[in-house]
Amino acid sequence: MHPTLAPFLLLLAPVLGSAQEQEAATPTAPGLEQSLAFLGSKGLEGRIAGSEGCREAAEWIATRLEEMGFEGLAAEGGMLDAYPAQRIEYPSAPKLLFRKKDGTIDEGRFGVDFNLVVRGEVHSTDELAIRRVTRLSELPVEASAQSALFLRGSAKDRQEWLGIRGQGDGEGWGLDLRLGSSEEQGKPKGPPETRVLYGPEDEGCEIVYLRGPMREALLWKGYTSVQLVFDERRTDVSESTVIAALPGADAELAREVVLLQAGYDGIPGARTADTDGGSSAAVLLDVARRVAARGPAPRTLVVLFTSGTPKVRRGLGRFLEEPPFDLERLRHVITLAELGRPGREMGAPRYLWMTGVRSSLGEVLRESGLPIRVPPRKLAKRLRGAAVAFAQAGHPANRAVAPYSAESSRNRGVELGPLDLDYLAFVSETLGDAVVGLLTGEIEVPEETPGKSGTR
Repeated sequence: MHPTLAPFLLLLAPVLGSAQEQEAATPTAPGLEQSLAFLGSKGLEGRIAGSEGCREAAEWIATRLEEMGFEGLAAEGGMLDAYPAQRIEYPSAPKLLFRKKDGTIDEGRFGVDFNLVVRGEVHSTDELAIRRVTRLSELPVEASAQSALFLRGSAKDRQEWLGIRGQGDGEGWGLDLRLGSSEEQGKPKGPPETRVLYGPEDEGCEIVYLRGPMREALLWKGYTSVQLVFDERRTDVSESTVIAALPGADAELAREVVLLQAGYDGIPGARTADTDGGSSAAVLLDVARRVAARGPAPRTLVVLFTSGTPKVRRGLGRFLEEPPFDLERLRHVITLAELGRPGREMGAPRYLWMTGVRSSLGEVLRESGLPIRVPPRKLAKRLRGAAVAFAQAGHPANRAVAPYSAESSRNRGVELGPLDLDYLAFVSETLGDAVVGLLTGEIEVPEETPGKSGTR
């Protein structure tokens, strides 16, 4: 806590209280619309991690927070914690080159002749000799990164043989060649999505599923070697985490922190704010505005806007590895995701889902009278997202998400339809009330012990 700020805020509280409460009570939709309009503007080109648009989005968010009265917590001052990365773009689809026994080359087309499951970082390989394995005795004790494994056998044989050799699911080989389920060729696919590299590349082994004539040629020993070829462009870039605080006004309770997190970058291929990062970041900004407008609270509010890939929030990992304050101060953690499009089956009255990892905060907020529910157990585990990262670091955490059914969950990877602005305003108001209650102590929550599960 900044020592000179608390007394100043305490003196101002009675003077500003009524005006701030009036501002907090105003409709939130215009603020949400402004945020979504900017985050979804064409000039930001989808806010893809590592892009200029993503950098501009981070700066814009920081400016809005500064206008609200938040203070920066970045190590070098300010609100932006910048770190180096490498942006990798793929101008064309990958190719698979098989050498036949007569020395000629068969070129496989992505999607048509083969599909990929990427387990490491996508990269080209050297020409790899194909190692055919039909029995355990033919499987080397040590995997070779200079060979492509083609293990013929049942799924049970594969698991057993690789387990005996200590090779997991084929890790350590240059490629893992497998027979696809279809003997027919498929449809052409485009290049892989642009990705951002944050450190040394993983030596993971890609799985190649063959189909059509190439599947048959591999099966009947028509090939002797293989090479996976990617055309790529690499650019050094910088990414940023936006981190800011609204210091608490109580000398004792200000040490306790309520933290809210959301991703602000976009999903590759989506060019609007109708992605997870757009709606969640907009709501987090609006919740921050609502809380700031109410005036000083006893506890400290920290907001964290992170970027990375949809699966790996590098900014969040960096925050947990190199926190700007003692994370033992964390009292409550709420991460925001997939808020823009509630399932049609929700009906009325509206509500928000909150699932916890080693936390029962959602149940407490529901019992306090807020329109918050804990999702069904069959969905709760898959909804935890970034909350898992906090819990793995020893801090109970929760994730707020729009409700939907198990049947519709398979289509929620990217929010591409129009956003439900009325629902986003409802979420902002609900979370705003929850956060204010947690900051002031109006909502009492039993102390949660790291390592012990809550209701979910």
